[in-house]
Amino acid sequence: MEAQFTSIKAKQNKLLRKIIHTLIPIFIFTIHCQIFYAQECVIIIQGYEDGNESFASNTADVVETAMSKLPGGAKVTRLAPSKTNKSKMKPTLYKNKAELLKEFETALCKQECQNVILFFIGHGMGGDGINGAPKKNTDGGMWVDNTNKTQNSDFITAAEVAAIIDKCKKYVKLVDNHCYASAMTNGVLENLQNKNLLRIGLSSSKWNEKSYFSKPADASAQYYFFMVEFLKDYYKIIGDPNVMEQIKNKAEELKKQAEANNAENAAKRAEIQKQIDALNAELQKNKDSLKELEKEKKTNEEKLEKYKGISNDIDNINKLKDEYDQLKKDQVELGKTKTKDLKDATADANKAADEIKKDKKLSSKEKTDKISDLSKELKTKTDSIKDEFKKKMRR
Repeated sequence: MEAQFTSIKAKQNKLLRKIIHTLIPIFIFTIHCQIFYAQECVIIIQGYEDGNESFASNTADVVETAMSKLPGGAKVTRLAPSKTNKSKMKPTLYKNKAELLKEFETALCKQECQNVILFFIGHGMGGDGINGAPKKNTDGGMWVDNTNKTQNSDFITAAEVAAIIDKCKKYVKLVDNHCYASAMTNGVLENLQNKNLLRIGLSSSKWNEKSYFSKPADASAQYYFFMVEFLKDYYKIIGDPNVMEQIKNKAEELKKQAEANNAENAAKRAEIQKQIDALNAELQKNKDSLKELEKEKKTNEEKLEKYKGISNDIDNINKLKDEYDQLKKDQVELGKTKTKDLKDATADANKAADEIKKDKKLSSKEKTDKISDLSKELKTKTDSIKDEFKKKMRR
């Protein structure tokens, strides 16, 4: 069953009694409306006391006694400091803050505890130890140890309480009974990741105010005034059979309403899950399509690389073809050039031979020898032109 967070703060004035008379029935009613269909647990964290003080021990005694009488049989766990506890009852004792945090987490995370009433009773954390108001309205905490006399190690803080509530995932009704009490309530709510876990915050004072003590003649018999008034109305309610019957009836009504809401929510969750499943199926289909597209893309890229290679080969072939065509042209031009050279050499040799023949000064033998030399020279020149042509053709 969903619930809005409710914060109730007592004030330092003469209207405190009237305020408590108004808030106590609301708070107790909320407790009992849940207790009949969800196991309620009570955790009482008793803080450190200074000197001959007994107010925290005394107040925790009466709270433990009262909470053990809750209709429905609530399980009560009380944690008290071994160094200053003056109770004759048998609380679980802790030696230091680290041990307290461990015991607190163990108690809160118990499987049978679905809803928890959490009491803090002691000295609140101020701006300087237990003195002076905190710097911010969320800087809440309670004095639990005096080993190192430093604020970090000696106080359980709102942030640490919130972290344990988040870890245990339990619905909590928080009762802060110490000076600057609302700073603890505000700080727990601010630091919670799941803020719906804090259902009610009940504070004995504002974040920057101290809380009242009762003032009997014997200082060791002091109690927190806020809790004394709280318990007066508490006993009136649980001792009145008519009120309890009304609460039981209302609890059953709320239980039926919660069951109906749960059924409706279950149907809505089923429909939402159906939509989620459909979306997941569509998502998977799209993922499969994407995989196919990626495969196709890879294939196309491989083809493109192959086509690039073919294109390069074609370019090389075209280049070679152009070179071949140019070579053929060069060869033709070379052939023409060398043919002309041969013709010119032959023509020059023939002309020279005719001149030798016409030369009357030469004897027949001399003419024959010169023409023979000229013929050899022409052959040598012709062979040279042919060899040069062959070499260039081979290139």
